[in-house]
Amino acid sequence: TVFGCVFVQVGAGHMEYDSRMEGIASYHFNSLSDSFISYKNAPDQWLLDDGNPPPAKKYFTETSYDAEARVFRGVIEWLPATFGGAFRWEYRIHFAEDFGRIVSGELQNYKKAAADG
Repeated sequence: TVFGCVFVQVGAGHMEYDSRMEGIASYHFNSLSDSFISYKNAPDQWLLDDGNPPPAKKYFTETSYDAEARVFRGVIEWLPATFGGAFRWEYRIHFAEDFGRIVSGELQNYKKAAADG
């Protein structure tokens, strides 16, 4: 199962886990109701559109997990602020059979229309 796993973003050419990468938008899956993105060590230039840094933990809502397909789905809501103009991110994340890495996924950003202010 994915629950109990942490996934970190790594740069090109680096495929091994490095604990120093935790908190730079790392993905934590403790349980279906306790899954989040950690921004604890995010670069200083990563700011919400209101000028504030993202929270140390941003929890997924509307979560689901298909154990047979190894697919997690969840939503990150940014309101009342936005992040890169987006107020909502919808994720679909597909994990490797051994849960050693994320093999594919999708992120759909939702941005406010200019008329919405």
